[in-house]
Amino acid sequence: MKKINWIITLLTIVFVNGGMWAQEPAQASVSFKEEIGKIIDENKIVDLIVENFIPSAEIKNQYNSNACWSFSTTSFIETELNRLYKMNIVLSPMFFVYYNYILQAENYLSNKGNARISPGGLASHAFDVYNKYGCMPAKIYSDNLKVENYDYQNVYNPVKEILDSSLISNADKNDILTAIKRILSENIARMPASIEYKSQAYTPKEFAEKIGKIYTDNYYRITSYKDLGFYQSCNLPVAANWKNDSYYNIPLIEFIELIDYALQNGFTLLWDGDVTEYPIITNQGIDFKVEKVDLYQYSNDTTITDELRQSTFNDKSTTEDHNSHIVGVAKDKNGTKYYILKDSNGTDNFSNGFIYISENYLALKTISIIVHKDGIPNKIVEKLMSNE
Repeated sequence: MKKINWIITLLTIVFVNGGMWAQEPAQASVSFKEEIGKIIDENKIVDLIVENFIPSAEIKNQYNSNACWSFSTTSFIETELNRLYKMNIVLSPMFFVYYNYILQAENYLSNKGNARISPGGLASHAFDVYNKYGCMPAKIYSDNLKVENYDYQNVYNPVKEILDSSLISNADKNDILTAIKRILSENIARMPASIEYKSQAYTPKEFAEKIGKIYTDNYYRITSYKDLGFYQSCNLPVAANWKNDSYYNIPLIEFIELIDYALQNGFTLLWDGDVTEYPIITNQGIDFKVEKVDLYQYSNDTTITDELRQSTFNDKSTTEDHNSHIVGVAKDKNGTKYYILKDSNGTDNFSNGFIYISENYLALKTISIIVHKDGIPNKIVEKLMSNE
């Protein structure tokens, strides 16, 4: 298999349409060096023109929460509420983090310790919290929280200790959950029983049902691995899928077609994939600190196939390690397509918080996506439904 060729030296990003509710994506022009053994084509210039950009709420920063799954899904839900109801509302991702620990703890106790406990997760876990507990505006819950001071280890470690100890002590389930909620309240924020929104009182569940309503059954989890059997539901074998959620499985060519169709028709997508192959660069000549390149592509002279995807998944050179939010498409002067991912590491980078991945990189390194069913071409839906 060919190594990844990173092509980065001078980047100019020009947004031709779209924007964000809280801020317009800014232009950026910055030069930087690659430090992964040798510099590739130092004089290469990459001009990106954004062809399609779907507006969303302001970029958040997950800091050391290890909760990209929640931050990306929060952004996705916000964007869906805007698409469906023209609502410009900013939700709290830490609300989903809080209650995901509760759901994991209940599962752990029910299975007598034979279950996963982790600060990480999948986008669908935020949907699970949404369905059971609701959601909450960021300005209400985050007023009591400084995410930059939150360290997931201060929650995960004591929660895991309590749960492990409970297997020996046989403590009462309610007492265990009360102790865990105390840890969550101390390290995240106290969870209010009710909130006030536009002079009306709601529980978080009522808020989701009456104000921020989405129907999670309308969102399809989709992957593309030939060994799992195309055009049928499958259990995606990644550690974070501890609930054994099912995914629709389609060939790569239709996987890419689906993503393009969704974006062209105003639908964003949740993205789950591999970002471990960032090159490290220096910050010489840069006015602000840049630790990782946010534009990356897989060599265009490599054809990504179903077989190559399966091979890199099997040998774990493609791993499930990050969740993000696909919001648009850009192209360089040579016509190379890049997908724009809205990330959750703040805006203190050259691309103002966005990541740009080439079509080849997306084809090889994407584990799965989630999209509204109306964002899927009818011919693909028909194939999927024929095997239900």
